[in-house]
Formats: sequence, C-alpha cells, structure tokens
Amino acid sequence: MSNRPVEPAPSTVRIGQSRSTTVIASAEGLSVALPTGAAIVQSARISVRAGTVVAILGPSGAGKTTFLRAVLSPDELRRDGYMVTWQAREVKVAPAFVPQRGALLDHLDVSENIALAQAGGGVPRNVAPWLKAVDLDEAMGAPGRAVGTLSGGQAQRVAVARVLAAGRKLVVMDEPSVGLDPVGVRLLARLLVKQARENDAATIAGFEYTYDMETGALRRVR
Repeated sequence: MSNRPVEPAPSTVRIGQSRSTTVIASAEGLSVALPTGAAIVQSARISVRAGTVVAILGPSGAGKTTFLRAVLSPDELRRDGYMVTWQAREVKVAPAFVPQRGALLDHLDVSENIALAQAGGGVPRNVAPWLKAVDLDEAMGAPGRAVGTLSGGQAQRVAVARVLAAGRKLVVMDEPSVGLDPVGVRLLARLLVKQARENDAATIAGFEYTYDMETGALRRVR
C-alpha cells in the first residue's frame, strides 16, 4: 500500500447562469474509495443544468477525473476495483467525453473529424457552421486540412465543435487547459460558456486553474 499523501479533494463551481431548470445529471451522497479502501470522495453532491458549465477544480492528482467517472460511468470504476456508492444519482443523456488535447483522429482531416461525429449521431453533414460556432475560420473545413497542423487551442476548439455538431447535450472535458497558454485557457473558458448558453447544452470540465470571467484573472488551484 502506498504511503503517498492524498491530494485535496476536488471542488465544483458553476460558471454562468442558466434560464433552464432542466437537470441533465446529478448525484447526492456520492462516495468513492480506492481498491485499498482509502476514501477519496466522501458524500459529494453535484447538479448539472442545461445551459451551464460546471468546473471541477483541483490540483493534479486531486481526483477530478475519478470524480467525473463516478458520476457519469461508475460501473467502469467498479470494474477497476473502486468502491462507488451514492444516495441518489441520475444521468439523463449520454455524455460525450473530450479527453486531454482533444484526441482528434490524425488519419482524418478537420472536416472529416466533425463529419464522422455527425454521422455517428445521425446528424446530416454540415461542418462549416460548427467551425464558426467555436470561433474558427470556416476555411479550416477545406479538404485535406490535417489536424496535425492545428495549435493546441485550435485542436480543443475542433474537439468541442465535434461533440456539439453531433447534437450532444452533455460535454465532459478532462483537463481542457493542458497544452494551452493563459490566453488560450481564457478563450476556451469563454467559448465553453458561450456554447452552453447558445446550444442549451451542459459542460463539465476539470481544471487546475480558476478563471474570473469579469477580470480575466487566471490562477492555479493549490
């Protein structure tokens, strides 16, 4: 058994206001323990409404990803030996996961990455409006534009466009600020809020930074 100190547990904060009262995902009394029996989440509560962004804040190793998995896919954690319990839990729509750095498919160009997601969601191919929606030049949808030519911030935006274009209403992002400079993190934060409001979708994202929407201040969580 490891004697490594346990990091502080992650906390949550809702960014922006929503007129919607529709709760897309929620959990009450959520607790998670490692296979060793050590508790890492105790009696947590989360409620995610349409049109909002919920940020999971905590330093690296605090358990942000584990917390998200416990809320949205607890059976996966249990198969890995974790103990997951709750008093109440409900997830009304299938979550769309955006891993670190977007995880775009390198063998497809930008347009094909988005079109593939639309096909999987049963949505007609229509790439250009979604590039514009995430503040990218529609020219990026031109045939042959390799995803390897994108910057870290552009790749994250294409990843967000991909899940929104497929009609997903619950977007889950694991450390979306990885690989982005402070300006890129600010732009991504504003984009997530904008898209949540305009598409009545919800986003849950794990961050090592706090971002003040009014002042633009960016601070690492400790």
